[in-house]
Formats: sequence, C-alpha cells, structure tokens
Amino acid sequence: MQKYLICMPRGGFNDTLCQIEKCWAYAERWNRKLYIDPELSGLFGFLWDLFEEQPIKTPNRKNLLVKERSEVLDIAPEGTLLRELLLAHHAHSTKEFANDDTGRHQKSQREYWQRQSFDFFKDHDDQFLLHMSYGGGTESRGFINRVRLRDDVAELIEARLAQLPEDYVSVHVRCTDMKSNYKHFIASLKESLTGKNALVCSDNQLVVDYAKSALTGTQVHTTESERSKTGKAIHGEMRRIGVGKSTRYGAMLDLITDLVALGGGAEIHVAPTYPHLRGNTLSKAVKKARRAIGFDRTVHVSGFSELAQYLTENKDVLARFMGR
Repeated sequence: MQKYLICMPRGGFNDTLCQIEKCWAYAERWNRKLYIDPELSGLFGFLWDLFEEQPIKTPNRKNLLVKERSEVLDIAPEGTLLRELLLAHHAHSTKEFANDDTGRHQKSQREYWQRQSFDFFKDHDDQFLLHMSYGGGTESRGFINRVRLRDDVAELIEARLAQLPEDYVSVHVRCTDMKSNYKHFIASLKESLTGKNALVCSDNQLVVDYAKSALTGTQVHTTESERSKTGKAIHGEMRRIGVGKSTRYGAMLDLITDLVALGGGAEIHVAPTYPHLRGNTLSKAVKKARRAIGFDRTVHVSGFSELAQYLTENKDVLARFMGR
C-alpha cells in the first residue's frame, strides 16, 4: 500500500517553507508520497509556478512528489477531514469558498487555523498523514537548498534587479504584523552607511520612505516591489477571497525579488522585531507604550529576515537558488 503525506502549510512565507521542509524530510525518511497544497499559505498557492526541484538524483527523491491535487482527491476517503480540506482548497482557488451557501466546506472553514499533525519522530501505519500547521524557524534553509527558481521566474527577477549597483549593503525591516522601532534602527545605521550604497527593503512603504529621507549621505536603493501602505501584512491580505490570481502571483514575485536582492548584498543589517501584542486592551496599551519609549527589549528577528541573512552569507546557495 502506497502511503501519502499531505502538507497544508499555514502562516507567512518563512513559516510555509519551514513546514514544507519538515514534511519533505519526513516523506523521504519514511518513503511516503508527498503532496504539498499551499493554497492558503504564504505561497498563495504558487509553489510549482515559482520553483522546481534541484537536479539532484538520490534514490529517496525519485517519484516522491505528487504535484496535482486531483491525484490525491481521487483516492482521499469520503467523509474525512482530509477530503474536506482538499475540497476547500480547491474551492478557494476557484473563488467558490466565500459564496458557498450549501453548507459544503463549513467544517473546513471552522478548522481553517486549527493545527492538524502527527508525531514526526516515528513511522505510522496510516495510509494518509495530514500536516496543517504554521511555525517558523530555520528549516526554510533546507527548502531553499532543495529547489531553484524556474528559469522564467529567475530571468524576470534578474531583470528587476538590473538597476542595482554592483556593490551594496542590504537593510531589511519587517514592520507590519511584526513591529519594529524602524526610526531608531535606521538612525543607528546612518554613520556606518554614509558614503555607501544601501538597499532598503521592507514590507511597509513608510519604512522605505523614511530611510530615503533619513539616510543622508547614503545612496539608498530599493526594489519596485509593492509594499503595504496601510500597515497590514500583505500575506494576510493576499489570502482573502476575491483577490485575483494575477495580483497574488505579483505579490509572490515581489517578495522573492526582495529576498534575492537582500541576499545579493555584501552584508546585511536586520531590524529586530517585537512579538505580537497579547492580552487585554489595557495590557496591550502598556506594552505598546513601553515599546515606544524603548523599555521593552523583548525582541527577535523575523524568519524572512533570517532567511535573507542566510542567503547573504551563503552566496553559493543564492546562486543555486537562482539556477546559476
């Protein structure tokens, strides 16, 4: 009996890559067919429209991947959560999900963000294993080493980056769903960046605009990527029902363009970010005030920033990722 692992990652870009890598490694280890369904993830459904496997031949990687949802739907048992989720993903991709008044997919909608998974440290007898979860980390590095950009995507991104100088320092600031004190961070870089080319990328247009005005004495460059102008995370907005496929695909190209551009820098400076505010209204207000005056030092680095830093420090990986 052929066994399958169905990976339905959730979360932003780095979370998605981490969850895919986790499943890919498990499928290789335990000889399972792997179907990755990123319809409602930080890849917006475009996994194989963007990437292809690196041409590395190992016995465990032969015929491992299932790339068509229909192949899994044909054998997924009726009445199971797995089948309902596959149908929900299909409905989302065809814009039926929001307008369905028949009751179909109701269970899938209720369980949209509920994690479904299994013990990754042992083999299982089940024919189908389902992993639907989010969570960041550095496993995304493994995914980046497994794949490369499709030739058409790599050529498009190279054309977008042709205007960048040959040598530059990368600066990345995450500041939408994850917040950062970007003005303080940019001010701290002013002296070290004076007289240099600096590439500034962010998910927030306000950050790029501020950097251009504040980093006097520095040649500030950026990409033409579309950035949030409202402070809302783009990866959340792009997953909404009714957002056109071309719009979502454009957002993915923008994100990968920034990742590759940042990785091309001689070095990178990454802004620390604050975790999400939790608690009641009063406690959130207190935390927000402490952050504003610099008392809250509970910070970390976003997964996307860490991935950009990894590519900056490993130009050979970046070259392979670009298929060069």
